[in-house]
Amino acid sequence: MIRTFTLALTLLAPVLAAPPEGLYLRTVFANGSLQNHVFLFRGGQVARNPQGDLERFNFTAWKAAHPALYGSYTWNGAELRISWGDGLNVDGAVKLDKSGKGFSYRSDGYAPLLPLAPGAVLKGRFTGGAGGGGAMSAFDYTFDGAGGFTTNSAASVSTTSSRSTASAAASRAASGRYSVKGNILTLTFPGGRTELWPVYYAPTSAGPNQPDLLVANGLVLTKM
Repeated sequence: MIRTFTLALTLLAPVLAAPPEGLYLRTVFANGSLQNHVFLFRGGQVARNPQGDLERFNFTAWKAAHPALYGSYTWNGAELRISWGDGLNVDGAVKLDKSGKGFSYRSDGYAPLLPLAPGAVLKGRFTGGAGGGGAMSAFDYTFDGAGGFTTNSAASVSTTSSRSTASAAASRAASGRYSVKGNILTLTFPGGRTELWPVYYAPTSAGPNQPDLLVANGLVLTKM
């Protein structure tokens, strides 16, 4: 059963006194499903769905590689304007949420993403997915709480022309060991290959010690 998360974004407090800074998760209901997007605000620049080292994020490289996912922002009192790389300008008031840590912008809630608490345990099955442009992917990671993990992923691609529709699919499974130090999740696969993932959690009713909504290496993972 998929859990329902309460990110404390419904009761609004006063407007922000300063522009947002840091990492936030925006969850919206669109096209019949919940869609998650990660935003990194820092020093007048913003990146949507950023990947890599988010503590020392390279906005210049991100802008060159993903111009539509890069923007700059200005602040006028409680009004935030984001100018995206595709030419879209977005304006709106920013209001604090009930917790005083997240905010609402243009009627969408932005929940803060935080480093894992010291001693936090990753345990359970976390799933996620992404899609666009005819490509879809789904993945899950199961952490046993004692340093072992398994993962499964599936991807499909479809193309449509005036004459036909073609599709292809692939799947992959793996297992290994994991550890968490600070905001870095280390995955070690058979053969010694390792991956270092920046990992954050969204505050929910589950609390910080066994979080149930993660953003790891840019992937939004929800505990099942």
